[in-house]
Amino acid sequence: MIWRRHWVSRSETLYRDIASLRALGAGIEGEPGVGYILRPGFLLPPVMFTAEEVDALVLGSLWVADKAEAPMAEAARKAMARLTAVMPIELVDRGGGPICRCGAERTIPSRDN
Repeated sequence: MIWRRHWVSRSETLYRDIASLRALGAGIEGEPGVGYILRPGFLLPPVMFTAEEVDALVLGSLWVADKAEAPMAEAARKAMARLTAVMPIELVDRGGGPICRCGAERTIPSRDN
């Protein structure tokens, strides 16, 4: 029975994930077939990206911010702001300047003109 193999595979994955979270210190109570509850106070560790993954996220977000309609463009800008706020500085500030510049660039007129 295909559905049984699928269910067994999914439930084994679930049990393995619960075991992994418990190993990280999550207060998960319960047992298979009964149910589980996550006690308050557990936070997952932050997600870390490689420099190449950051580049891919930034390029994709810059494209969306430039090409998409207003709501999606704004969502891309907000997502990048959130990501860069929690990234290590060496990933945010590679190459001597900010890795992410979302939004239209403006030229500020000088006072001399």
